Amino acid sequence: PLPLFRVPRGLVAVVALSLLALAGTGAGTWIIFGDYPLSRDEQLAVFDSGFLANLQLLGTIPQEWGPFAPALMPIFMLPISPEAGWLSGYLPGNAALRAIGLRTIGAEWVNPLLAAISVVLVHRIARKLWPDAPAPALVAAILLASSAQLNAMAMTPYSMTAHLAFNLIWLWAFIRNRPGWDLVAIAAGVVATGLHQFVFQAQV
Repeated sequence: PLPLFRVPRGLVAVVALSLLALAGTGAGTWIIFGDYPLSRDEQLAVFDSGFLANLQLLGTIPQEWGPFAPALMPIFMLPISPEAGWLSGYLPGNAALRAIGLRTIGAEWVNPLLAAISVVLVHRIARKLWPDAPAPALVAAILLASSAQLNAMAMTPYSMTAHLAFNLIWLWAFIRNRPGWDLVAIAAGVVATGLHQFVFQAQV
């Protein structure tokens, strides 16, 4: 118990934390990382999202570069004919989220938005677990919002932020323990399994 820890009523403090996470990681995407995908995982998420946003199943290269396609094709791609098109070897969930972002708020805001949602979800999960003690829920939200790992990953195209958000959606729905929420948990698990590589989600 923290009797001197005065918690604001409602979700005002948590909404403020989530907006701070959204603004901070959104700004850091450009100021810190220069909105540049450094690793192959990031580059392929950006690459796949480009053609998925146009409702295409494969990425293509200009026709004049066709004879050089096998030499140009980067690593971690599916073993299909390079002349037919390029598609990364990763599952499409993370790229699909970024593709939705491309058509709406901008792909760079997808992970910051997922980070902000995660802060709210952690608070709601903690309130469900400890309904008579509001302070631990706020502490949990503060710890997540100030997490270096959360903030760094949300500034990149990496799938980790999406994994966190959908795992929390699953947990929130699971602890509700109602048939309708069970369906939400199943749907969140399916999405999470297809974000990057199946083996990583299976380990969770």
